[in-house]
Amino acid sequence: MPDMVRITAELPAGMANRIPVGSLSQSRHPILCAAEGNKILFIGGRYSINNAYYDSTDMSWWNTINESTRVDIFVTSTMKWSTREWMGRRV
Repeated sequence: MPDMVRITAELPAGMANRIPVGSLSQSRHPILCAAEGNKILFIGGRYSINNAYYDSTDMSWWNTINESTRVDIFVTSTMKWSTREWMGRRV
């Protein structure tokens, strides 16, 4: 799993092709992306809390994987980020 997801924005013709606008507040994958009006939402995914442990029963290393409730919101008109926690139903 990558440590960071780089988010870029397309600019109008005549300007640089892409500019970095930030990264998600929590490294996770796979995520759901949705856009409405001037907002882009990055929702859910899974993440590891980096507490690997060794299971002597099957002789393998494991990480604890958690379901994310995080929603990162990027507002294109202000180029600002906000974060919310999703408490709704998971599918």
